[in-house]
Amino acid sequence: MSRFLRKLKDFLTFNFWIEMERKETPRWVVNASDKFYNSKEVRPYDKIIFLKGKNHIYKVWFQTIAQGQIETHYYKKLRTR
Repeated sequence: MSRFLRKLKDFLTFNFWIEMERKETPRWVVNASDKFYNSKEVRPYDKIIFLKGKNHIYKVWFQTIAQGQIETHYYKKLRTR
């Protein structure tokens, strides 16, 4: 039941994923995503990782574009307890 109430609270307070640019993203999120990306022998494609901060949850999406290039998208939303 608590999951339902949390989702209802997110919906009522408009707590959705907000896309950010790389320059708006906290440095530790960029460093953690780069570390994750560089630690793999085979590059991750269409992979999503979640990072928990003090006040926000960050979502990093590695999207594959033409010819094996990977574009990184950063999102954030408020952390609900």
